[in-house]
Amino acid sequence: MIKKVRWRFITITMIAISFLMVIIVLITNSINYYSVTKSADETLDFLAENGGKYPRPDPPEEESDSSGNGMGGSGSESGPKENPGGKEGPYSTRYFTVTFDSGGNITASNTAFIKSFTKQEAQELAKEIYNTKETRGYINSIYRYLKSEQDNSATMILVLDYSLQLTPLENFRKVSLIVIGCGIVVAFPIVYFLSGLTVNSLVESDKKQKQFITNAGHEMKTPLTIISANNEIIEMEYGESGSTKSISKEVARMNEMVHNLTSLAKIDEMSKPVFTKISLTDEAEDAISTFRPLFEKEEKKLIAEIEDSIFVKADESMIRKLLSILLDNARKYSLTETHFTLKRVNGKAEMEVYNDATGVENGNLNKVFDRFYRSTQARGSGIEGSGIGLAIAYQISQKNRFRIQAFGTDQKYFHILATFSLASPVKDALQK
Repeated sequence: MIKKVRWRFITITMIAISFLMVIIVLITNSINYYSVTKSADETLDFLAENGGKYPRPDPPEEESDSSGNGMGGSGSESGPKENPGGKEGPYSTRYFTVTFDSGGNITASNTAFIKSFTKQEAQELAKEIYNTKETRGYINSIYRYLKSEQDNSATMILVLDYSLQLTPLENFRKVSLIVIGCGIVVAFPIVYFLSGLTVNSLVESDKKQKQFITNAGHEMKTPLTIISANNEIIEMEYGESGSTKSISKEVARMNEMVHNLTSLAKIDEMSKPVFTKISLTDEAEDAISTFRPLFEKEEKKLIAEIEDSIFVKADESMIRKLLSILLDNARKYSLTETHFTLKRVNGKAEMEVYNDATGVENGNLNKVFDRFYRSTQARGSGIEGSGIGLAIAYQISQKNRFRIQAFGTDQKYFHILATFSLASPVKDALQK
């Protein structure tokens, strides 16, 4: 149980850490992507406002002007507003423009500011963009486009090569994924270590609880034995009475409860069961032969259908305990009959015990495996029980790694189904 709690803690913590890292990376990448896209749109809007060109003077002429009356004087005063790319924008921006008239015919194209497209390639890409409904967007992942309506009912397609800005963004995205992976790998041993510290208190509490149950069971045996002995002496001296019968009945019930509590504590304390290949067929037949006289004494039917040569890997003593619990539970609560079946189903071994009973709910009844659980009908039936037996059966299933479930059908039959993995059959024939 403690291991399950620890691994549940580790799982939840690692999911939370991974989720948080993914959210941070997504937000960071989204912000970067938004910034890059916004910058590209500002550049495209600027170009659209200026007819698809940067309003820049000829750099060589300005640089060769020795009189000082060049680019710096008149350009900054009479030119348009400063472009989004700054002073280097006109020399670093790669783009082309294609203009369409109102009929969708190309009237002009300019590829002077980009080398990765020929005039024909630019026109073909522009036609593809012209036929889309979106005004702006990305095409071929690295080209940002804008459809700008001109004053003369013409449409200018501006395509901006933003690969230089998008490449670092893609690299950052890849690095982010690597960081997430490394973060998870680094976080796991830390979380594993901290989980050990977290569950230490639970481990100590669980140990004390189990030790208390074991000690209490041993301490209760002596007074119960004394009470039983004194009750027998009273019956010998004064004869059996209603009071002595009641004392004897309660002592027997308390002895059973102490035995079950001790068994439950021992199963919980067992770190690893001893797995061996056992014949579930033989174990079932032995259990049936043991319980059949008890059923007959109470005038109840015990109908068994057991398939031959079914082998499983399990702890032999625990399987015997399981069979005893299931058959005894059926004997107590059955009205007239109990069915026991053991067979192969879809490569598994299925062992089912079901009996007729009153007040059985249809559907899932796995709550019967809770400790000290007893249904209202069981409590009102007068049948003695502590609600621990089926809890032991569930613990046995957990220790031996097989599935056990309870359900009701037709509001009449109570079923318990255990499903085992088959072990390889004994190869006596091959050995011979």
